[in-house]
Amino acid sequence: MLEVYEKSVAELKNDMINLGMKVEQAVENAWKALEDKDIELAQRIYDGDDVIDDLVKNCMKKDLTISMMQGPVAADYRSLMATLKILSDLERIADHCADISHYVIHLEQTHHNVPLPQGIKEMYGVMASMVSDVIDFYKERGTSSQA
Repeated sequence: MLEVYEKSVAELKNDMINLGMKVEQAVENAWKALEDKDIELAQRIYDGDDVIDDLVKNCMKKDLTISMMQGPVAADYRSLMATLKILSDLERIADHCADISHYVIHLEQTHHNVPLPQGIKEMYGVMASMVSDVIDFYKERGTSSQA
């Protein structure tokens, strides 16, 4: 039974790292698309949001399955519940990247030359650092209190 639990947690950890890297790439690309007004890159980001959404759903399903079927102890349970919150945040960040990409496309197609708002580069830096922190968390600790 413990072996099944550990395998499930390891799969979730790997999926979370993969998801985090995809969101990290979306954040980086959204900045490039916004700064360079790159319509093709913006379209790829916008189209890729469905892939991220599917990864989030898959991770949520695995997380809830572990929580319900394996009966984790308190520390592991808290970690699994924190994973659900992290998943929600990652999905929201990816959705914002898709929204930004949509606006880049719209503004370029309508030939509106809108300057970037002051402080936006710093905001992107904070967002990118949050995503990197999540990836680091899962690489170092994961969802198991024994890691």
